[in-house]
Amino acid sequence: MEIQDSRVEKLLDEVISQTGETPSQAIASALEDRLERVRKAKAAESLYEDILEISRQCRELPESDSRPYSEILGYEPQPQGRFT
Repeated sequence: MEIQDSRVEKLLDEVISQTGETPSQAIASALEDRLERVRKAKAAESLYEDILEISRQCRELPESDSRPYSEILGYEPQPQGRFT
């Protein structure tokens, strides 16, 4: 493979000198790392979209209990007086 970008050649030379890898190994490793990051980003984006869709569906559900939240959760009204 012939690299025609001097910046890429410089980066490759630096990686090779620090790791002892061959040029092919260094390039393969870099591409594997990049591919892993891309896949994780796409998975996170997909998860985010799934959560938004679930949120939309929940908002569209009819309200099945008209009681106030405090009553549903079992909170008791606090007595009003001097020693509360």
